[in-house]
Amino acid sequence: KQWYQRRVAITAGALLGSTNELDPPPLQKGNDKGLRHMKQLFGNRKVRSWQWKPFRNSARSDNLTLYHWRRCDDNFTDYPFAKYAKKCEVIKYTDEQYNGVLQQPGWTRADTDHLLDLANRFDLRFVVMKDRWDKSRHGARSVVDLKERYYNIQYRLDKLKDSESEQPKHPLYDAEHETIRKEQLEKLYIRTREEVEEEEYLVEELRKIEIRRKEREKKQQDLQRLILAADQLSDSSTSLT
Repeated sequence: KQWYQRRVAITAGALLGSTNELDPPPLQKGNDKGLRHMKQLFGNRKVRSWQWKPFRNSARSDNLTLYHWRRCDDNFTDYPFAKYAKKCEVIKYTDEQYNGVLQQPGWTRADTDHLLDLANRFDLRFVVMKDRWDKSRHGARSVVDLKERYYNIQYRLDKLKDSESEQPKHPLYDAEHETIRKEQLEKLYIRTREEVEEEEYLVEELRKIEIRRKEREKKQQDLQRLILAADQLSDSSTSLT
C-alpha cells in the first residue's frame, strides 16, 4: 500500500512538473501590462461612422432604389457587386436568315421564337427553360431538345457569317451522344447495393488476374534470358574446343 501511494505521488509530481513529489508547481506570474496596453490602443481608435444610404444596381433594368448600411467615406457611384452580374449573349436572327438556313423539321417559327425568348429571360439555363416551356402551345420538349435546337441555330449562323472557315466557332451539339450519356448515368444511379458489391468484386478479381498475368510474363522473360545465356555459354565453349 505504501509503495502504491508513493507511486501515485511520483506520477502526480511528474505531471505537475514539480521537483518535489507532492508540491504543486509554482504559479507563473503573468504580465497583464500587455492586455491593458491593448485595451488602451483599442480605446484610442476612432470609431468609423456608418450611414443608412440609398444605392442603385446598374445590373437591374427597373431602376430600383434600395438601402443599406455604408461607411461615410465610401462614395461609390455604382453598386460594387454589379460587375458580377454577367449577362449571356443570346443569338439573334433575321427573317432572311431563318428562311434561308434555320428551318428545321419539327420546329416552327413560333417554337423557335419562344425558345429564344426563354433563353433571354433565363440566361440559357436550359433546365429552367424546360420548366417554363409552354407545352399547351408548343408541345412537350426535353432539355436535350431545347439544347439541340438552340446550338444548331448557333452553329448554322456561325457557318453563315464565316463561310470560309472549315471549323465554326461553336461546335455542333451531339444530341444522340447526350441522350445516351444521360441514360447511362441514370442506370448508374439506380443500381442496388448488391449490384454495386458485385461490380466491386469483379473489379477486384480483374485486378488480381492482371497481377498474375504480369507475374507470368515476367517469369517467361526471365526464362528466356536464362535460355539465351545458356546458349551463348554453350556456343563460346564449343568455339574454344
